[in-house]
Amino acid sequence: MTRWLVLVALLGCKGGGKTDVTEPKPGGEAPISSKARVPDPAPTAPAETCDAKAARLGARLATLAKEKPGALPMVFPAGLTLPDSPSGKAIDDPGVVVVLTRDDKVIAAGNTVPLAEGARLVDEAYWRTSLEAAAMGRAPKKPWSLYVWADKQAKVASLASLLSGEVFQDFKLRLLVASESAVPDAALLHRPSVKKLVDSLPNTAYEAEVARAAAMRNGGDPCTTLPMAYANSSIESGPTNQLAVMAGLIPKALLACNCQNSDFDAFEFGMLSIFGAFAPTPRWVALPKLAPNDKRTIGELAAKL
Repeated sequence: MTRWLVLVALLGCKGGGKTDVTEPKPGGEAPISSKARVPDPAPTAPAETCDAKAARLGARLATLAKEKPGALPMVFPAGLTLPDSPSGKAIDDPGVVVVLTRDDKVIAAGNTVPLAEGARLVDEAYWRTSLEAAAMGRAPKKPWSLYVWADKQAKVASLASLLSGEVFQDFKLRLLVASESAVPDAALLHRPSVKKLVDSLPNTAYEAEVARAAAMRNGGDPCTTLPMAYANSSIESGPTNQLAVMAGLIPKALLACNCQNSDFDAFEFGMLSIFGAFAPTPRWVALPKLAPNDKRTIGELAAKL
């Protein structure tokens, strides 16, 4: 289970608390003439049914699971910029994502380690669990796609050092590159409870991660079938296909509890965040064999691929 879902599962928060409501003050309005025709109230859109909510969210999650390279970090390091390449391809085989920063930090499955420990992290977070899930028939067999989300100022020599680990032999190595991509879910960010949440997110990565997880947990309550869906998405999958499995389980869990959610907008925001809806949708290029003494940056490498 990704650390994000662990946070959602372990947070003890229940419910969303009271909502402050300010009563309108009496007086101050001009009286309406008894002879004047009171205009009919503006028609309001019918409330979205639970079936419609579950189907809409399920379809969006399924699309994201195919478009994204895999589960992304909830908070990227500040200033991390993808390189450009003239030959980038659309994601066609979701897998796992490893981030390499310009200061030689490696991020995978919500954990950050120095470059020297990157291969060990990939082994523990991705290789072992992917191998086990494939053996149990819960996930695709190797080779799996591994996408490197590297800052364009990171060093090619650093990436060569990371990928020299034996564990990477079972992965198809791909470098993520920039892409012009719209964010179809941007309107959700302007809904009142979501905007309030986004505006108040802490600046540090871990605290922001905890805040989003708490909002998703509280927004999803008191739907009692969601926690089991989170757990089963890990039990019934591996790292390379967890998003696809989760996309099928979440709508069923919502229908089972009749969408009894205290704040569906906040819950939806949390789910879409897990699926990377508010992060760029990059493209990829195949990574060639890299020399450990290569003096170029990742940006210079990608421009030639």
